[in-house]
Amino acid sequence: MLYIVIHMKTETATLVIRIPKTLDAQLRRESSAEGVSRSTVVRDALRRNLAIRRLERIRARLTALWNYEKRA
Repeated sequence: MLYIVIHMKTETATLVIRIPKTLDAQLRRESSAEGVSRSTVVRDALRRNLAIRRLERIRARLTALWNYEKRA
């Protein structure tokens, strides 16, 4: 089991997740190669993933708007 602590401005939230052993091995290699904690690697990956998801939603909305305006 991997415990991840996510730091916010003045608060801390703890998130417990289960990951496959193969993913944990990748996580350990990456954190070792970067010289940072596993929590840091996971936080960075989560931030990037959430940003990508947000941009994908924005792009979908803009595409829908563009297609709507092209038909009008």
